[in-house]
Amino acid sequence: MKSSLLRFGIVSCLALLVTVSSARAEATIAEEEQTLLSAGLSGDGPALLAFFHARARTDLDAQQLRQLLRRFADGPQEERN
Repeated sequence: MKSSLLRFGIVSCLALLVTVSSARAEATIAEEEQTLLSAGLSGDGPALLAFFHARARTDLDAQQLRQLLRRFADGPQEERN
């Protein structure tokens, strides 16, 4: 009897945690979508990709980019900041 009551209590607590976590995630998503909308952006995938694609730099020198990446990957932590 005690073990089934303990199991029931554990399962109930887990179900409550999942429900609360899911509600928080939905609230966060709603806030983020509202932020995008207030900035005049759509929150769907294709619209966000178009936004970033339009602002991506394509005029980078390949050699300079390689040097920067090598410096970032190989340098000490202080140099990366």
